[in-house]
Amino acid sequence: MTLRGLLGHWPLGIVLLLVFSFSWPVFDQYGLRPDGSIRLFGAHYTDSINNIALIQSLKRSVPPENPNLSGTYLTNYHYFINLILAWISKYLNLDAFFVYFRLAPAILISGLTLLTYFTIFQLTTSRFRATLGTLLGMLSSNLYYTSSYLYPRLFSTPSVAWIDEFSTRLVNFQYLSSLVIILVLILLFSRGVKPWLVGLASGFLVGFKIYGWIAFTLACLTVRKFRLTGVISLLVGILVGFLALGSSLNGPPFVFNPFWFIKTMYESPDRLNYPTWELARQTLLSTRSYVGIIKLYLIGLAVYLFINFGPRLIAFFGRSINPTESLLRRLSLISIFIPLLFIQSGAVWNSIQFSYYSVFFLSILTAVRIKNPLALASVWIVLLPGVVYTSSLYAHPPYTAQIDKKIVEAAQFLSTQPAGSVYLDSKYAGNATVSAISGHSAYLGDRSVLSSYGIDFSTRKNQPVFPEVSYLFLDSQSSPAPGFEIIYSNFQVKLFRVK
Repeated sequence: MTLRGLLGHWPLGIVLLLVFSFSWPVFDQYGLRPDGSIRLFGAHYTDSINNIALIQSLKRSVPPENPNLSGTYLTNYHYFINLILAWISKYLNLDAFFVYFRLAPAILISGLTLLTYFTIFQLTTSRFRATLGTLLGMLSSNLYYTSSYLYPRLFSTPSVAWIDEFSTRLVNFQYLSSLVIILVLILLFSRGVKPWLVGLASGFLVGFKIYGWIAFTLACLTVRKFRLTGVISLLVGILVGFLALGSSLNGPPFVFNPFWFIKTMYESPDRLNYPTWELARQTLLSTRSYVGIIKLYLIGLAVYLFINFGPRLIAFFGRSINPTESLLRRLSLISIFIPLLFIQSGAVWNSIQFSYYSVFFLSILTAVRIKNPLALASVWIVLLPGVVYTSSLYAHPPYTAQIDKKIVEAAQFLSTQPAGSVYLDSKYAGNATVSAISGHSAYLGDRSVLSSYGIDFSTRKNQPVFPEVSYLFLDSQSSPAPGFEIIYSNFQVKLFRVK
């Protein structure tokens, strides 16, 4: 593209400014602060800190040692984006917190915005629709605010019907990077790159986000023009999964449990919290009123689709004008149906992550389907409140988790010591902060993360076991441990090393 051609896309600059205006508050005041403390909120407390700990582990070895369960390797997990960030941190000598909270979001958000714009422009040849479509793709949420009118509820959030794609995209770099890769693959298709080459590249998507790889591969298999790509992606993905990620099947990864998300959407206190629906279901089951049960679930499905997708569903109407549009529609349809029919073994709610892809790609298809700029702008506006909510929540959080600088200093001192397992006092094991700063894996760290991975940690005891533990990271009031010598202390922490 010539310089003159690039200048013709000047509205893209305004789009980038708007995208960062709403997205950057999610990162701006979090991570390592100038005063030496760490500030966290929301998903950052568990997910972001755990990802930084994983980055530190990947700087030492591939596959990585599990930062929350020392002496074990982390397998069955898509850590390729963490590996890339680990290389950037290691070889450019950049702090992992800076890479994660500043550099990575700037690059990934910019990249996804640009790719979204040029994908829509490729499909529509309209700069104006590409501009509005990018705003719809990058800055839209759902119709969560309508739930209060549908059901008696005092307060709703964008996750009221399970799918909060906008905030997830910002804090989940695995998902965010997979969107970037899928759009690159789609643009490669449009540039005439051979299908087998695209299939070879798409197989590595399994290492960035397994859910994205499954949805993209299945979608390719259903479109004749991309079937070869799907076959090669399937074979390469399986190979990468077993060789690079150490994946193994100890049982079926997904279990058939239709409409589990519909049922829990009504039951859960943090969702619709409408027990009347469940009482009606139990009554209909006891009376064997199967027609009534079907009607009840259809109403629930309609509410689920309306709140989460709303006007984006218009993208399914009409015929596809080219194979790329057909691919995106089938990818979106597959991503909707998988979590409606299956739940994941272990952390059952994880299968909802398939639906994030349908939300994002239906936004692109909506821009392709709606030719009227005013109508397209109206769709964006009605889906904007959730973006404003999330951005405001992170900009002005009701509370934050503050990791005192003395704890940070103790962990930084630990980072200068030889590698070894760290036993954490219970007050420091709530998340992976110590591992994220020190680069040392915890003997037993964040139990919630281990549970979400489906990892059995029951064999780990509440007391350190020799010779599995090299360091003790304890409260400052703790007494000297037998067999250990004190190597660092301040008024918050005492750090011991095995003699």
